[in-house]
Amino acid sequence: MAALYRQLLMDDRLNTVFRQAPAARLNFEKLMGIRLSWSGLLTQSATYHIIGLIFIGALILTVGPTWVKQYHQRRRLRER
Repeated sequence: MAALYRQLLMDDRLNTVFRQAPAARLNFEKLMGIRLSWSGLLTQSATYHIIGLIFIGALILTVGPTWVKQYHQRRRLRER
């Protein structure tokens, strides 16, 4: 999450500072931990996808047991 936050906050500034040197920007982002590194630096959209999947997984793990419990309660009521 911190890398995504850094990407959002620093994107405009990095575009301005490293306009003429994209390779230097990638090195700076890697050195400062601005981009996630997973067998190479990830793009911003790949980072969004990973964070989205983590959020959806956490939501399912949080709300899932409640849904299962409600499902079983409804099923018991129908059987009576």
